Amino acid sequence: RWIINARCVDASGNTLVSFFDEMGCVLLGGKTADELAPLKLNDSESNAFDSYVNSCSFSSYQMRCRIQSEMYQEESRLKTSCLKLDPTDWLSEGRTLLQEIAAMR
Repeated sequence: RWIINARCVDASGNTLVSFFDEMGCVLLGGKTADELAPLKLNDSESNAFDSYVNSCSFSSYQMRCRIQSEMYQEESRLKTSCLKLDPTDWLSEGRTLLQEIAAMR
């Protein structure tokens, strides 16, 4: 099972987001933890796991997140969890923007 904490960045800033099993698989190219475990466990191939994770970095996604406020040692913190993760469909996004621009005229 995946439990991944990753820093996510957009135009408004960045935040630390938790990705659990299903969303972690999407984030890592559809690979389950069981499929990537041999890469992590072999000391001689530790670079293979890091290389694979790095190859999945800096990708664009549409995310739906849940943000909760938690108290920890009398300090309020925001906890962000990813509920849905889809690769960005640039064609669809472009068409939506064109429709919004046309509606403004």
